[in-house]
Amino acid sequence: IQNNMNRLGREIEIEKAKTTLTTSIEDRINLLRTLPSTWGEMTAKQKQNVVRELIQKVVITSGDIEVYLYKNKYLVNSIDYCKIIEIYII
Repeated sequence: IQNNMNRLGREIEIEKAKTTLTTSIEDRINLLRTLPSTWGEMTAKQKQNVVRELIQKVVITSGDIEVYLYKNKYLVNSIDYCKIIEIYII
């Protein structure tokens, strides 16, 4: 019985972690989905926070600018959202 209780306890903890992760991912995806409609209403500080949350690094070389996103944080098709970011940030 104790082994079953321990196993069930571990399974409950795993499910809690999955739920937390799923909620976090959904919140981030929602941020990206609503970005076009909310960008104009954001304060400069809010915009800065969004940009910092999305962009891993920016590399400027010989007149070129490369923007690297945190792709693994959002688990979405980054190409679509790169277009959104390019339009609203530049």
